[in-house]
Amino acid sequence: MDSKFEVYYFPIHGRGEPIRLLLAFAKANWESKFVSDWPNEKFNTEGLLYKQCPMLIEHTASGKENRLVQSCAITHYIVDLFNLETDDKFKNALLSSYFEGINEINDKISRYVHEGRRLNEDITETIKKVKDDQSIASFIQYNEDILAKNGANGYYLDNKMTYVDIIAFNIVDKYLHFPGLDDLFTKEKTPNIMKVYENVLNNPEIAAYLKSEKRQPYPSFNKK
Repeated sequence: MDSKFEVYYFPIHGRGEPIRLLLAFAKANWESKFVSDWPNEKFNTEGLLYKQCPMLIEHTASGKENRLVQSCAITHYIVDLFNLETDDKFKNALLSSYFEGINEINDKISRYVHEGRRLNEDITETIKKVKDDQSIASFIQYNEDILAKNGANGYYLDNKMTYVDIIAFNIVDKYLHFPGLDDLFTKEKTPNIMKVYENVLNNPEIAAYLKSEKRQPYPSFNKK
């Protein structure tokens, strides 16, 4: 793959981090392009179809520039370019369903966190709401069951690391660094998910990225 990539996003984790992790895992040639003046860039940046980011900017070897928005579309494009799934169409559809299910956990938690900040709610109240929401607990358990069915080997499908494992790693890592929610995923409560986390953490490309200057720090309220 001779293309060079830019991840256009804010200098935070957010929706940009899974894309950065996937590019790192795929050994892509990439860098971050940070938003510096959002009120201006929002309406004057080419390719921002919905005035939202992240946006993936691809510079091909032939000189063509491709710009793509929407996190899921970007994810699937990277997956297709770098073959981060399987050669079986049904298995790939399964991976896509796992991808959506994992994101459902993050979406549910994020809604509470963002709403709590909007209302200037005490963080302990937000944490309580997350932990009292049985749908979140259920979705976490569904993932445990999926992984158990695959042999509890630390992969979502077969015995190979795919993009779904990377996405799961990102979500687990995010909440391991969120005080009060850092016990959502533990070796005792979610052993299968934590096996995935450890597998990805020990991947050479991911390990190198996590130690590099490309990796953005967690905000102060997200640090242990």
